[in-house]
Amino acid sequence: MVVMRRVFIALICFLVLSLGQGLSCARYMLAFGDSIYFPDLGGHWAQNEIMALAESGVVSGYPDGFFYPDKRISMGETLKIVAKAKGIKVEDLSGKHWAYPYYLALAQENFLPWDYFDPEEQPSRGEIAELLGRAFYPEIETLSDPSFKDVPPEHPFFRFIEILHQLGIILGREDGNFYPEEAITRAEVAVVVCRILGVEKVSVSQETPYGSIGLTCEPYRVPQGGFLRIKITHPVKLQVKLFYGSQGVEIRKGGIALVPIPLEEETGVKNLSLIAYLNEFQAQLELRILVTLNAVPSETIELPPEGIELLAPELLAEEREEVYAALAYSSDQIPDLPFALPLESPILSSFGAERIYPGWGSDSHWGVDIEGKEGAEVKAAGKGTVVLAKELYSRGNTLIIDHGSGLFTLYYHLSAFKVSPGDQVEKGTVIGLVGATGAVTGPHLHWEARIGKVPVNPILTLKKGGTL
Repeated sequence: MVVMRRVFIALICFLVLSLGQGLSCARYMLAFGDSIYFPDLGGHWAQNEIMALAESGVVSGYPDGFFYPDKRISMGETLKIVAKAKGIKVEDLSGKHWAYPYYLALAQENFLPWDYFDPEEQPSRGEIAELLGRAFYPEIETLSDPSFKDVPPEHPFFRFIEILHQLGIILGREDGNFYPEEAITRAEVAVVVCRILGVEKVSVSQETPYGSIGLTCEPYRVPQGGFLRIKITHPVKLQVKLFYGSQGVEIRKGGIALVPIPLEEETGVKNLSLIAYLNEFQAQLELRILVTLNAVPSETIELPPEGIELLAPELLAEEREEVYAALAYSSDQIPDLPFALPLESPILSSFGAERIYPGWGSDSHWGVDIEGKEGAEVKAAGKGTVVLAKELYSRGNTLIIDHGSGLFTLYYHLSAFKVSPGDQVEKGTVIGLVGATGAVTGPHLHWEARIGKVPVNPILTLKKGGTL
């Protein structure tokens, strides 16, 4: 039976690749082998996430052995998945509906957007967003402009939809809408939960005469402005090169690489390839990565005349050199993700927003603005080394921390510094105070993340990741 199952799965992988779907037959076999398999997942766009959650015990199939990924999910099924993803133990209530213990457990935690129990009801996309937001990200709030045209700030699900979007967990549609009232499928819920748990990785390996080489990437569906975390394994004897498309990627100590996905990157399938070689020998591994759309709002910022003066091209060029010099070197330390918000306040403006400055022009917002009163403590998002603490022009008092492997966080408009260049900081170390220095309209914290010089969404550093 084991041999027959392997042949069956290999045949499905062959058909998937022939049709141009799926990501990697080699990875599929490596990740799931002979353990859990649902016959209706071959070639399905969400098969990897569903299988990962099945391996983790978070989702399961029907008694007939099928998963039915495109079936609209019920309230009962949703409650069970969320409870298992949270690791919540439920009571055995004999005589009650099988889903009632999950409803009771989640209601006690104040996670539910419902005040009734109807296990067969099909929750909407908005209701799912609220449930997941309450369960996994209750500490994050937002007052930013909406990313989706059909989810304005007064919408009852705005807070949760906007936060999950900024985290790269929900993406919306190509037309700029989210459709919060629509029903949602079992596959779609599995993908979202997989992103929350940080188990959306993809792997491929190959045996060579010198030993095994391997390539692992997480996530493999990444929004514009996101980043890839990559782990490479290979025999010491072999030399290796890593490429994202045609772009060479620096491999850090321990076989770790971080690849930023620029905000302006075109959406679609991209190639990630590893070449291992020695003299005349060469082997190559490839993974396909999907870059997804990052819907961003547009906002107008009315700066005072003195603020506009700080945006003069010659001043911006000078301070850009200061920032780039601080980003020129990063240690081989592996960033200790996930990070934490540097200020426990609502987000005022999201990453990537198109900003219009009357009297000056427009630009993209390369970080997030966080609400803060003058003098409030700003904390390090993660462990690292301070590489810059200096007053600049438009950025005001600016502090930069190197977290290793090319990842930096940047903090602008501070009123005071509490650390100096060269200081080692931990997650939560007080590094400065909120201020209104530079080109601003009032006190707040502008928080950025960059891999090398490339800005990435700092909110994505708050997501739970795997164990690369």
